[in-house]
Amino acid sequence: MTFSEERPQRNFVNGRFLKGCKPHNKGKTWDEYMSKEGQERAKKGWENMHRQEIRPANSGRPRRAVIALVDGRPRYIKDIATAGKLVNGRMGNVQRCCVENQRNGLEKIHTYKGIAFFYEDDDAWQAFVKNV
Repeated sequence: MTFSEERPQRNFVNGRFLKGCKPHNKGKTWDEYMSKEGQERAKKGWENMHRQEIRPANSGRPRRAVIALVDGRPRYIKDIATAGKLVNGRMGNVQRCCVENQRNGLEKIHTYKGIAFFYEDDDAWQAFVKNV
């Protein structure tokens, strides 16, 4: 039995092309390697990319109610996206703050721009208000 000594073109783990191996479509136009139907599908996907506001891994989180503790007083905010806008910051940082406070409890309170954020359905913020 003999094996061919053909070198693989791609990395089997991440799919990237190896050094010295050129992709089949390098230097070619769409018409040379893709059908018209495929081109239309690709264009349609690119047109709809801006509509994807929420990442799938974060689905539902931006709509969760949040409690912001400003100077020890709780303030209800209807969702994380609104909380990010109110502090002139990013929604992801508010979300990270909520997740870290949920995970750590009262051991270490995480803040964003000097404000501690908690999920409303989490009991940690009530215990924090009682201690302050």
